[in-house]
Amino acid sequence: MTKGEAVPWYQAPKIDWEEDAHSIETALEAPQYDFIIVGAGIAGATAAYELTNAGFRILLLEAEGEVATQGSGNLQGMLYLKLSPYTPVQNELLISGLHYVRALLHQLTEQSLLTRGIDWDDCGLIQLARSPKEQEKQQQLAQQYPDSLLQWVDQEQATQLAGVSVTAGGLYFPTSGWVSPPAFVSALLNSAAVEPLCHKRVIEICQESQGESTPLWHVHCEDGTHFWSKGVILAMAEGVAQLDPCCHLPFTVVRGQTTTIEQDNPLKMVISGEGYIAPAKGGMIKKSTFGATFRRHQPGGYLTEEEHRENIAMLTKSSPQLAALFGLDEEMEKDALEAKALDGRAATRASAMGSMPIVGPIANRSHFMEDFAAIRADAKAVPDRPVPWERGLYLTTAHGSRGMISAPISAALLREYIVGAPEERAQYTLTPLSDALKSALHPNRFYYHALRFNQSLEGEPS
Repeated sequence: MTKGEAVPWYQAPKIDWEEDAHSIETALEAPQYDFIIVGAGIAGATAAYELTNAGFRILLLEAEGEVATQGSGNLQGMLYLKLSPYTPVQNELLISGLHYVRALLHQLTEQSLLTRGIDWDDCGLIQLARSPKEQEKQQQLAQQYPDSLLQWVDQEQATQLAGVSVTAGGLYFPTSGWVSPPAFVSALLNSAAVEPLCHKRVIEICQESQGESTPLWHVHCEDGTHFWSKGVILAMAEGVAQLDPCCHLPFTVVRGQTTTIEQDNPLKMVISGEGYIAPAKGGMIKKSTFGATFRRHQPGGYLTEEEHRENIAMLTKSSPQLAALFGLDEEMEKDALEAKALDGRAATRASAMGSMPIVGPIANRSHFMEDFAAIRADAKAVPDRPVPWERGLYLTTAHGSRGMISAPISAALLREYIVGAPEERAQYTLTPLSDALKSALHPNRFYYHALRFNQSLEGEPS
């Protein structure tokens, strides 16, 4: 037993991906793919982009009939940083993530795969203070970070910046904005020349290799098809927990409904308060989207009048002028509301403990809990023994409502785990992330916390 120089449980296994993954016992030819990525939303598409650019052969499987569905299918996604003066690790993820996705957006635009102003825009974002206490926190943040990232503005300044009257001051993020998630996903896959296979719902993944050899995974789909690869990346949302190696992971599932009206608006940038609204999107016909609701443990896939009214109420709290411009009132008669022909989307998103995504390789649950049981008695007494990895299995999931910022940088972190140390990598410009952030994202954090606090892994995070 060693103290002080403990073996970090947030590390990654070293794997020689160049070796053939078949073995004498299986009598199989080397698999056609290095990695199978499950899920073709923002998380899966960014992972496919990163690993293809690193030279890996990728198969991307999607359960639905097209890419960028579920939480990745909204008309507009906000580049929203919900920072706090008391959460430096989460702030690191969001700030690094904003810088990374902006660089990626510019790169895809230079490749003529995205069009600024149509598919995305770094027009800026104002996060309105919803209470005096929140205003105080925002002013603290404005003292901690440079003006190039964020600035505190009063109500008059916020109104001038936004182009419409708003009800409060807040934090102004000059380099934030909005992105069309479906356009972003398509651009990533086109850039990487990855052709997804849709209607492939994965129901089982099995590791067929043992020991220190190159991993070999067998992926089974609901339609009876199956595929082999050296590694697997699970990039779905709560669907990750339906597969055996990850069935213990605690997810919180939340339904969110957005509202879209076929009407332009005069916004110069995104407004985020109780809800959000972005500058209108579209060509000849402009559409304005605002929202979104927050309903735990409810499914998506259908729209409700009640949630349209909730979104209208949130819009009114941020800017009565915009609500009046659209002719919307949360108390308006049902017939009048129906005449507005409101549209929108309702989908679920998943989050995890501490509102942090789950990113990285994962250990075998039962072996980890047994091998590292000493942590129950002393959190610093980490046994000096190797982590029992599920070799070749990686996760990027639980991105919640901020996947546009967290998923791309998480894919870059996965690439680092898979390829090796920064000096061993080419074509990679990610600023090194702290060990504190890596441990806060790592799938093994659930094992560590369960041991440290003598808790069960079952159930939801608090």
